[in-house]
Amino acid sequence: MKSKYSGNPAVLVAHCGELSVRTKRTLPALLLWVSIAMAAASCGGDEGGGGTGTAGSAGASHAGHGAVAGGGGGQAHGGGDHGGAGSSGATSQAGCNSDGSAGDLGPGEGEAGQGGAAGAAEGGSGGTSGAAEGGSGGEREPSGAPRIYAGEKHSCVLKANGSIVCWGINLYGASTAPSGKFIAVAAGTFHTCALRSDRTAICWGNVTSAPSGTFKSITAGGYRSCAIDLQGLVVCWSIGGVEEATPPGAFISIDAGRFHTCGVKADGALLCWGSNEDGQLNTPSGTFSHVTAGYTHSCALRPDDSVTCWGLNANGQLDAPNAAFSSISAGLAHTCGVKHDGTITCWGTFISGAWPIPAGTFAGVATGDGHTCAITADGRVECWGSNDFQESDPPPAAQP
Repeated sequence: MKSKYSGNPAVLVAHCGELSVRTKRTLPALLLWVSIAMAAASCGGDEGGGGTGTAGSAGASHAGHGAVAGGGGGQAHGGGDHGGAGSSGATSQAGCNSDGSAGDLGPGEGEAGQGGAAGAAEGGSGGTSGAAEGGSGGEREPSGAPRIYAGEKHSCVLKANGSIVCWGINLYGASTAPSGKFIAVAAGTFHTCALRSDRTAICWGNVTSAPSGTFKSITAGGYRSCAIDLQGLVVCWSIGGVEEATPPGAFISIDAGRFHTCGVKADGALLCWGSNEDGQLNTPSGTFSHVTAGYTHSCALRPDDSVTCWGLNANGQLDAPNAAFSSISAGLAHTCGVKHDGTITCWGTFISGAWPIPAGTFAGVATGDGHTCAITADGRVECWGSNDFQESDPPPAAQP
């Protein structure tokens, strides 16, 4: 899906996770201290090892709790004289050799187009983009546009140089990011995960174990995380690295909410698993490009970039406006999205970090418990909502 912006920075969106004990919803206000944002992050298409190719196809990358890969159109490098355009759904295409034969794909990552879906795999537990998820965002080289993530009470930004800066609550060290170069981040309740530039996973906080292997995208929930491997298969793990049951088949997007997880399968159908107390598993029919899971509700983007939501609607969090969005993120009791014109719209409870929405144009948005953060069109971080642990107060190091 094409974005109307060709120069906006790429973004990944993140959400919070879940707690082991759930509070009752007798009063909507009680939802405020329980967060749901979790992050899904995604990876880009493969690069070849030869000459520079043409720009990867830039789609409107949909970052939900994950992030959107942006940039100005990713490049794919073919193995021969000419690189092929990065394909918008599977992997980047190899280039052609001088004799006309197909060049081999190299080991690098193709960069997703501006907020666009390009490359292989999913577009997000945070939006479709890159070759993996964009929502959590498309995978990119360490140098690129910044992307934003929100956990329950902390926030993180993946900077243009591939480093991570986090702020807010630091319980269990969730906001103490490691050094190095990364391509995706996912912020949960009391832990954070990321994909290194080699696509291996690392987590810190109260969920420190991460499985071996290489991945296209990653998402963090309450006390668990999930990732999509290079074959599109889902793996989930919890505290101590205990692997959790996951559905079979290939997925292009995944997002972990508080008590449930949702994914977009390879054929575009939705599938959710976990708690169904508020109808979280009652997914709508049709095809989708990205999904974002909140506390007791979820939303997804259709191919025309319209939004459909399901689950609990006690605070209007299912009442999505009739508009086209390039990315969406579901939080505790509110949902926010970046429209095609770059402005942000939120719906749900006004006391859950949805308002006041800052003016201007943005490249991505991430919802937490009672706060929301976004990346502006020029790459700056802006946050609003609750600030009990300085989760809405990005440090100078978070800015470009």
